[in-house]
Amino acid sequence: MKLPSYFALLVLPVLTACNSGNMTVSSFDGQTGTGTTTEYSKYYDKGVWLLNEKLGLEVVVDHQKLTIPVAHGVAQSLGALGPSDSLASGKLTLYLWNFDSQAHEVVLQKVVVPSGSLDFNNQKISAQPNDRTGIEAGSFPISNYGKSISCKLEVQVDGRAQRLQIELPRFTTTQQKAYYSPGGHLPHPWGNRSLAR
Repeated sequence: MKLPSYFALLVLPVLTACNSGNMTVSSFDGQTGTGTTTEYSKYYDKGVWLLNEKLGLEVVVDHQKLTIPVAHGVAQSLGALGPSDSLASGKLTLYLWNFDSQAHEVVLQKVVVPSGSLDFNNQKISAQPNDRTGIEAGSFPISNYGKSISCKLEVQVDGRAQRLQIELPRFTTTQQKAYYSPGGHLPHPWGNRSLAR
């Protein structure tokens, strides 16, 4: 069966508008008559020191939203999106950056976010010298339209308890390109410092 040509015109914009968790925000200034558009990536990311100049913690949340592009686009155009559209899932990954010449033991206890908490059951991680270790730590509900996530993280580092209050910004696509392009570096306290091998 051949579809009418106007159907193809309807479907193409809907398919291209759905972009793997990215979010586009447009604003208009009525006084100047100018508008701006910002595209946010699907990644929230923040780095903090656990041991100053020695052991860094990078907290990454991957915004995940399962949508059927055509159905979602049609529902959006008809104003028929339900309450579930405002929710997404945040996949949490923790990275330990050990710039020290000795190993450090990190015990993951709990993370608290506005939608609830994740208990890590005192999972022990050995951060090896001059190495980066990644841990997939679970998922929790997040806002589908959020620009940042507040979290409280409870850990022990070499037997000492730490409670961290961290605000994770959602990277724009422009920031993401700059951070991951040749010569770029993530905006963490350790900057573009390399792990000695």
